[in-house]
Amino acid sequence: MLRETKLKELLQESKTTNGKARWFAVNNTVELTNLVPPTVSYESGGHTLLIGPTAIILSAAEQLSEMSSLTLLSTDGIPSKEHHLYFANRIEVSGFLGTFEVIVESGVTQSNLAPIAINQDCFDIVLDLSLNGCMSEEVPVPGYYPVGRGYPSLTDALSEIPSLMGTFDKPKYFRLDTDLCAHSQRGVKGCERCVDACPAGALSSQGNDKIGHRIEINPYLCQGIGTCSTACPTEAIHYALPEPKATQKFIERTLVNYRSQGGTDAIVLFCSSRHEKYNVMALKALPDNVVPIVVEELPSVGIDTWFAALVNGATQVMFAASQHMPKNDPKSPKCGSSYCPNSP
Repeated sequence: MLRETKLKELLQESKTTNGKARWFAVNNTVELTNLVPPTVSYESGGHTLLIGPTAIILSAAEQLSEMSSLTLLSTDGIPSKEHHLYFANRIEVSGFLGTFEVIVESGVTQSNLAPIAINQDCFDIVLDLSLNGCMSEEVPVPGYYPVGRGYPSLTDALSEIPSLMGTFDKPKYFRLDTDLCAHSQRGVKGCERCVDACPAGALSSQGNDKIGHRIEINPYLCQGIGTCSTACPTEAIHYALPEPKATQKFIERTLVNYRSQGGTDAIVLFCSSRHEKYNVMALKALPDNVVPIVVEELPSVGIDTWFAALVNGATQVMFAASQHMPKNDPKSPKCGSSYCPNSP
């Protein structure tokens, strides 16, 4: 069922036959969901590290006064008379929300900064205002905000960070069937397409030639992007929230409802629930026979679901792909795949 308020308001405005049929379809199709999905939990005490040029982190710190603690790590070496700063020649950040280990190097000395700065084993949140960021994953791990790289915006980060104190649950998005996995056959390391495709660094190869190799998914790093499932040649990895069959049945019912009200030549537009403004922009530029199907992540919709939409009456499948989709996703406007549609 469509939840985005602005998108619903837009769909209600159309008075054409297809527009009315579309509104009926999206407003009267109940989506099947996993009521009790498996989850992982994060715990954050609000201890926040700010990394970047002195002037910038000082300005940001003024807007985060409600955090449990603020540690300022300068990358340009400029001191401050009013605030205590830490300095480093090199910075390494690893972990996720509630578990960030930050190793700083000054000269020949390496230190774990958290025990020194806040007498804790780790930092809970990292606001990174350095130009290139200290963590390289294309999709940032929970609790890490590489604002200096341009996304997310500083405004969004400053708004969200104060809410990250407490215990948080996140779904385990994917399931792995090791019997189908082609990564290791007879002790020989093979396919690594899922590892190469993951923009969040959540997949890795574990083991050795003696005990065999296996793919592992770190549920704390997984952001539900779905490129691993799309890249897997054996369907060993599949989206678990929701199950693909549930999404396909939802599309089937939506198209039935659309046709029941006289709608014709339906085009299915898959939209991410994270990017409502892009969805609205796309639909404003498209005709009234374009029916939005909102999913949590666009890459959760694999080629089997694309074909399911066509089999159930859609004349075309499109994706409302924002500029922030991972570069190696087949549905991203920046990718080189032949499956890549034009971005609305």
